[in-house]
Amino acid sequence: MTLPAITEKLIESQVDTRSLVRGRRYADAGAVVGGRLVGRTLRASCHGSRPDPYHVEAILDDSGIVQARCSCPVGGQGTCKHVAALLFAYRDAPDAFAPIEGLDEVLEQRSRGQLIELVQLLVRRQPALTDLVVQHAERGESGRNGQEEQRRIAADVSSHDGSANRDGEPVGQSAEHELRQLVEILVRQHSEAAGPSKGKKSLGKKSNWQLLEWLIDYCERRGKNAEALALMRVLFVEKPTLGLYRRARAVASSLHCWADVESEFQAAVADSRYRDLRIRIYLCEDEVAQALAALPPQISFYQWKLVDEVAQAAENSHPEAARALYGKYVEALIERRGRANYRDACRYLQRIRDLYPDRAEDAGWKRYIAGLRERYSRLPALLDELAPLISPGPAAPPSGPTQT
Repeated sequence: MTLPAITEKLIESQVDTRSLVRGRRYADAGAVVGGRLVGRTLRASCHGSRPDPYHVEAILDDSGIVQARCSCPVGGQGTCKHVAALLFAYRDAPDAFAPIEGLDEVLEQRSRGQLIELVQLLVRRQPALTDLVVQHAERGESGRNGQEEQRRIAADVSSHDGSANRDGEPVGQSAEHELRQLVEILVRQHSEAAGPSKGKKSLGKKSNWQLLEWLIDYCERRGKNAEALALMRVLFVEKPTLGLYRRARAVASSLHCWADVESEFQAAVADSRYRDLRIRIYLCEDEVAQALAALPPQISFYQWKLVDEVAQAAENSHPEAARALYGKYVEALIERRGRANYRDACRYLQRIRDLYPDRAEDAGWKRYIAGLRERYSRLPALLDELAPLISPGPAAPPSGPTQT
């Protein structure tokens, strides 16, 4: 299979000039990760301004880009900077996009018993899906042959917004094509007379997640919010993320049932292994006090991104707590030594200073910065960087051996 050449002109035809420039910057910075090639579809995650990366994809044919989309707030039409970043990343390093099986190939390789296990998992997690499963099972037993049944179900769920191919089957957008293949596989498995396969290998979690994510996307595109939410509740228990939480909150709010879903989601992340996610959920709900209380007593340097988010959220309502968190990071940066770390420390010191009631004139700030200078008086490079933050006056000379 040969994909079309991805040129800057082709990318420019998909996105506007601003997105083109910013997408190029994102690609150069390595924001595009997890690239994969599924048939003629490029898929990846793209880090942006939010904690969770966005899911981005572009479908190609011989003439170029057929369709693209991104999970960011403005990515529905596939014209955002994240789509541009995906295309630039593939253009610059196509070998980084590992070819993988598509959803239909994954399901094709599963036994009838494994597909039944998946359906049972969905129904067990969300009993409301039982009616949907029974409805389609009854259709499968209607006496029509498998091919006729597949076409009838596909006709029910497809939008019919495309043309017909030479076999008379409706040709819609990419989602309808994938769904038609999925229905064909499920009907074929359901129609097998031989009973469950002898193989008892369970369907891997990754495959479950891929299928659930695909079904959620499909339901949302079709405006089937109740069904999408039911699947989101299943997926969140198995694979909770902040992006999915926000997505489910928007859908549940439109259905006026967010209170029930919220309590369910909070219970799902109560385990200590989800502490970071739980803290970000608190911030998402403007529950700053809970976020502060949930922080671990010992903060690793590599946890600072999360702590920084909490500190910024706490600046207005809990300024003392925000100062304390920034102060911990300042000292962690200083302990790592080096001019670059000292400069970063000073940027956070400016935040601390701005959180004192009278800023630079406040006695508390003066005591704090004087104590910091005294504690690190043997680091002249640090004292140089601290100088602009201190009111003019004679500086005490460092004593004893120095470090840089």
